[in-house]
Amino acid sequence: MSENVNIDPAFERARRLQAAGRLGEAETAYSRIAQKAEHRDAALQALAQLYLQSRRPKDAVDMLSALHRDCLLYT
Repeated sequence: MSENVNIDPAFERARRLQAAGRLGEAETAYSRIAQKAEHRDAALQALAQLYLQSRRPKDAVDMLSALHRDCLLYT
């Protein structure tokens, strides 16, 4: 099944950077996106995946914890 999702250009750019192995640039891009409410959850999740890819499990857990805190605040 294919989803028709409108992806923010900045988020798509961050994804392309990550896929190209430009993890530092992708991290910076995702961090900027996470500062905005509109795509914060997706950016935090993407940062957690990037940190796992970078072998930074503690940072990944920190991002997932932030995502969890956000979920608790808005439920």
